[in-house]
Amino acid sequence: MKKYIINFITIVLLFILTSNCSIFAEKIICEVRNENGIVDVFLFSYDDKENNLGYIWVKTLVEKELTDEQIEFLNQINDIQIVQQDQRYEQIRELTKQLEDLDYNPLQPFAFNSQIPKLNTEIFEILGSFLE
Repeated sequence: MKKYIINFITIVLLFILTSNCSIFAEKIICEVRNENGIVDVFLFSYDDKENNLGYIWVKTLVEKELTDEQIEFLNQINDIQIVQQDQRYEQIRELTKQLEDLDYNPLQPFAFNSQIPKLNTEIFEILGSFLE
């Protein structure tokens, strides 16, 4: 009986410890900012201690060029959190790495490489998958 209780306590402690680790895992948070008609969509990276490590991606849009549906979409994806355990976390990381390799600059009005708009669209599609 004593061995059963010790095993049970060990299992409960392991469960609690692993649950706490997943709460404080690395994550990405989407933040949409709208200032003076310019909409910036940021993806911020956070470490397992909840420290903001800066943005890993940003897309700048002009509000007057957006449809009502696009503005609603941006409002809906604001504050989405992608935890490290979610497969979309690695997808976002891979896409932002590819953009970095292509010298992506969100301030350029057009892309010199045809892959850049495609990769940006894929990021928005992943963010939209949280709304389904």
